[in-house]
Amino acid sequence: MPFRAGKLNSCGLLLWLRIGACKMQKEKCVTPDKGVIAYKLLRVRRDKTLGPLFINRHQVISIGEWIPAKDHPTKGFKHRPFWHCAPKAFAPHLTMKNRVWMKVEISDFTEFPRPHIQGGAWLLAKWMKVLGVVPAEEIL
Repeated sequence: MPFRAGKLNSCGLLLWLRIGACKMQKEKCVTPDKGVIAYKLLRVRRDKTLGPLFINRHQVISIGEWIPAKDHPTKGFKHRPFWHCAPKAFAPHLTMKNRVWMKVEISDFTEFPRPHIQGGAWLLAKWMKVLGVVPAEEIL
């Protein structure tokens, strides 16, 4: 799906806008109407775009649109083909270097219990929409 560069937001992150209709394979996307608020740690690249931390690292994550989870089996990682989010901006096992906590809206998700050192719970979602940067006072 082609993208074009948008404007820099207030935090200096480059917003990317999708060109054309949303398509998954040969079917039309049916995006959710509403979801629940969660948090996602994303990588900030040198060009100020956002991307996933580990799986499908080349993907550009856009702000403000529903993004379907896709299956990207990756050697060395457990197969969990969903967006990995958290109920709080808390992941003590991950570094913050070149990363930012984003507030997201998720839909069609399952809670996956994890040890407290890994944030306590993961929310594995089929749909995610990035809403914006989490203010520092909300980060645990």
